[in-house]
Amino acid sequence: NYLTNQVTARIRTLKACRFMAAITGMLLTCANANAQLAPPIILKVSDGVAAGRSFSINGEGFYPTAMDVSIAPDTTGQSPASPPANAIHPAIIQTDKDAHFIIARLPAGSSPGVYNLWVANSQGWSPCVKLNAARALFMSDYQAYNGVDIEVVGRNFDQSEFGGVTATQVRLNNGSGTTYNLPVKDLNPYHLTFTVGNQALGTYYVEVSSDNGVNWSRLASGQTLTLLAAPPAGSDPLGLGVGWAKDFRWTNVFNVTNYGANPNDLSDDTVAVQNAVNAAENSGGGVVYFPTGSYYISYINLGAGVVLEGQDQYNTKIYYNGTGGFSFIQSKGANSRGGIAQLQGIARLSILLSNPYTVSSRPDVFMNLGDTTISSADESLRTANRIFVASVNLNYPCNVGDSSGPHGRRGIGALWIGKERVLMKDNHFKGWYACNMLTFLNQYCILKNNWFEYTTGYVHDTGTYLFYENNYIKIHPEYNQDTHGYFARSDAYMAGNYVEGAGDASNVQNDGEGIATEM
Repeated sequence: NYLTNQVTARIRTLKACRFMAAITGMLLTCANANAQLAPPIILKVSDGVAAGRSFSINGEGFYPTAMDVSIAPDTTGQSPASPPANAIHPAIIQTDKDAHFIIARLPAGSSPGVYNLWVANSQGWSPCVKLNAARALFMSDYQAYNGVDIEVVGRNFDQSEFGGVTATQVRLNNGSGTTYNLPVKDLNPYHLTFTVGNQALGTYYVEVSSDNGVNWSRLASGQTLTLLAAPPAGSDPLGLGVGWAKDFRWTNVFNVTNYGANPNDLSDDTVAVQNAVNAAENSGGGVVYFPTGSYYISYINLGAGVVLEGQDQYNTKIYYNGTGGFSFIQSKGANSRGGIAQLQGIARLSILLSNPYTVSSRPDVFMNLGDTTISSADESLRTANRIFVASVNLNYPCNVGDSSGPHGRRGIGALWIGKERVLMKDNHFKGWYACNMLTFLNQYCILKNNWFEYTTGYVHDTGTYLFYENNYIKIHPEYNQDTHGYFARSDAYMAGNYVEGAGDASNVQNDGEGIATEM
């Protein structure tokens, strides 16, 4: 009886499944039929389409029968409901049986520029979309003042990409009818830079046009730019070039020699340097200054608002003389005075090892800045912000190291955990793990003009609105380690970067990507 009951129940379940499958099939059939009762919807079209080239149109309702594609040059910036009588009908060269895409070809000899585009099925024309119009996506910061550069990323920024004439403009729009056109400082089809001027203070949308202002595209990210009052001269003495450089107390200087550090002997300077750091933090932030010379230090706990600045990138030398493991220079974290690990920086000095060939005496991380803990599941727990590493020379041997994991002696160059706004600029890192590895940031990160030479690891950041520009990676594959190049997540702009030695197919360990985005 027990077996009979089980078999009967199973048969009932199978019948129910077959019934639901039949119902599902009918619903899908009805959905497809209903879709044909409406005009198409265009979700996306190709970018940078030149005359004679094919392009894709993606969306819904693109049924292979009774389809038509129509385009017309856009000279007004309007979006008519249907094509004009003299519209062009590009040849359709491929369709999708599931009605999700069409591939058409822009006729040879077509004038380069922005086109209005429609797709029709048996029920009529889709709403108009733009082909080859500028599409602004995201930008490099949300605050600026007179003289600060802002970078904007997108597509179709320069019509010369598809045979047209460069006619790119950028403007600020307060959303209430006030606009300011600004000169474009630097341009390519994916990116432009503009410099903020003396516009009225306030919050603006940033908009881009590639056709002399006929069509304007607002940032798809939803970011806005707030213009702040220009600070006094000298508010960016290191030339960081970011709007938040003014937030540091540059004139509040604490010379480590006044706290007992001696740049001309071999004695340990840890206590003297930490006292200078504590004094700067307790005063509300400032610069801890290292005159040219050599300093032997086992750790530095960096408080909120404190910048470590040397007199010279290569002649101000900080030697790590600790016992190895953990971090050399580390933020105090969210529980220290000031509450948040913010407004911290390291600049214009060299970081070296007092025992360069003794692996056991290396730190796990040379510069560990920002929050001291991480929750990969809850980014709201990250609070650190406005952190920089600029003009730092990190140099130790590449030929031997320890890659055994957390709290080992890997010699990682830098990492940060935080909420937003990190800058890494003009640095020269060389060593076994001399990269910025496993850095977790929510948004706004810039890496520019850095040299990374390492044997294992990768240059990595999770932040959205990420800019990797003009960096150089040199990898040493001869030591057979797990090695990669640049890693990003999403909303990332990578340009002018060089990668040497990644992805060696003959090396089982060094089979990593030169560039990777993991969204």
